Amino acid sequence: MRKGYLLQVTIILSTLLYPTARAADIDSMAEAFAAQAKRCWERGETAHAVKLYKQALDHEVKDDNDELYKALLYNNLGECYRRVADQPSQLSLMEPDEAAREVCLGKAEENLKNALRIKEAKSSSSTNFIYIARSIENLASVYKTQNQTMEAEALYRKAIAIREEKEGKGATSCASDYLAIGEILTTDRHFNEALEALKKSLALYTVTSPPNDNVLGICHQKIAYLYLNWNKLALAGDEYDKAVQIFSRNPTTAKKYLGNLEKSMPDFPLHAYSDACAEVEKIETDPSPSIATKRARMAILLKAARRYKRPASEIKFFQDQLIR
Repeated sequence: MRKGYLLQVTIILSTLLYPTARAADIDSMAEAFAAQAKRCWERGETAHAVKLYKQALDHEVKDDNDELYKALLYNNLGECYRRVADQPSQLSLMEPDEAAREVCLGKAEENLKNALRIKEAKSSSSTNFIYIARSIENLASVYKTQNQTMEAEALYRKAIAIREEKEGKGATSCASDYLAIGEILTTDRHFNEALEALKKSLALYTVTSPPNDNVLGICHQKIAYLYLNWNKLALAGDEYDKAVQIFSRNPTTAKKYLGNLEKSMPDFPLHAYSDACAEVEKIETDPSPSIATKRARMAILLKAARRYKRPASEIKFFQDQLIR
């Protein structure tokens, strides 16, 4: 009798002390799938990462002991969907009902909103937490990809407000947000505001990045593109050249970044050269241009000729004219 009683007590105590044995198994599977999803993400296999994060969530939702971990899974799944949407090779690997860019962007928005909802619920009455800023930024990226520029700008600015409240005015972590805002405002042709945002991004990245970091080149590239759309070709040329110089100093990545620069501004060198030629031709109609004016215009033409990769003999001629 006593043995039976002790056995019952042992079973009851075991249940009370170790109530999550099954949940632990579920957690283990969720964590295993999530860890493998991260590996796939890092390899660039985002379609596989989507499948694994979904499986991780399937197991994790059965266990309510860690809502913030669930939010992390939703966040990462949303980010994977967003990346798949911009990768045709990965999009083709998705399940048939998800193998469309618009569907993936919709799934990205849905999962990122789930992550944000959980984080806000766990933050009681306040929304000024850094982990909330991260989810807001990810959701803003989806809106930006969908060309919902007003919504994207609003969320990026909210993220900046949170970061500056928590990390101080001019927080360097806001650099990517300002860069994104600058791109959005360039698209919407709010050039003065765009320039302000891009310059803030460049200043913040300069504080935290080595002088030849490609991210600084990207900032100059975005500013060059802004000036090009603003029809300020001389200023665009200066920023274009700065981007080229930075990208060229990193041999292992130069081809990629210079290729992206050429893709974003394909006809710019020719436009800049033509504009410089027209500027120099004004000397012909100027009755008495000063030597300083001549030299300034020739310097513009020399820079444009180098950018456009004109023949060496032509470049030498401009150099000789500049020396005279």
